[in-house]
Amino acid sequence: MVELAEPVAAHEETAGPDSLEARLDVHAVTTESWVRRDLYTWTTPEQIEALRAGGPLLVATAATAGRATPFNRLLDEMVEQGRPGHELAAVLRDTPSLERRRYAWTSPFATVLGKGPRRYGEALIRVELEPHAVIARLRPDAEPPWSFRDGEGHEVPEAEILARPERIGAVYHLRVGAEQSIPFREYVLCNEAMVAHWSVGTPAIRERVREERRLVLDLAASPVAQASPQVLGWRAWPEWIATGPAPTPWSRWHRALAFDNERYRPGVEQLEAIAAALSDYDPTGPAIEGGQAAATSGHTSR
Repeated sequence: MVELAEPVAAHEETAGPDSLEARLDVHAVTTESWVRRDLYTWTTPEQIEALRAGGPLLVATAATAGRATPFNRLLDEMVEQGRPGHELAAVLRDTPSLERRRYAWTSPFATVLGKGPRRYGEALIRVELEPHAVIARLRPDAEPPWSFRDGEGHEVPEAEILARPERIGAVYHLRVGAEQSIPFREYVLCNEAMVAHWSVGTPAIRERVREERRLVLDLAASPVAQASPQVLGWRAWPEWIATGPAPTPWSRWHRALAFDNERYRPGVEQLEAIAAALSDYDPTGPAIEGGQAAATSGHTSR
């Protein structure tokens, strides 16, 4: 076992394009780089069949499952308490075209085990946002809580979004700090009109899952996973708000994660569990696709 009490600097100069470090960096979402148009959401085969039958991509509302999600509860709190950013919170909460959600992340491996005791499902949807979609970032402990960027990463003034909220494609929702029992982050898809394309069971998705499983298994076989319990227990969320290059191999892993809990620690046991869950991926039958681009081209499979 490698005993490491202090961070070990990553060797940036020797990290080639196929190195473990470079492969992890592809999955990083940071405070400086959080605009993502290509997202993945785990779900159940039953929900895929509903899509196959012509149902909508975004299905969850504030009342789904009888209890509001943390995102919807936060919108309520911001509006009812008149907190900074309450104007946009009200728009997202009360605008009919923005009220349906689906929760996603950039890398399937980072959410495959779920946040709580149950997984979200073995089926996977890939969602691609329109190039002109605006991504909002909501971090309630920041001042201001909202920031906005277009698909190219350029900042967009809040006034423009309040005037044209239909430009919002997703919200990068970030909850960090000691007050969170499990710090987490997510992309909240909230506007189906800004979904350029979605797909299920395609060769590209299958290959993405295979690549991520190989990455996780390679990490499990590396010295990174053999570090001391102290190092493996480092929290992930500080890396979500850090700036600059990742200082350690563990930082690179943390910057890819959506949930800061025990099951996503970079130890051998946890990494092998993630790889096993990725092996359960269910393409759910013939590939299907939809979205604005598919509808325009006439190739929708719904």
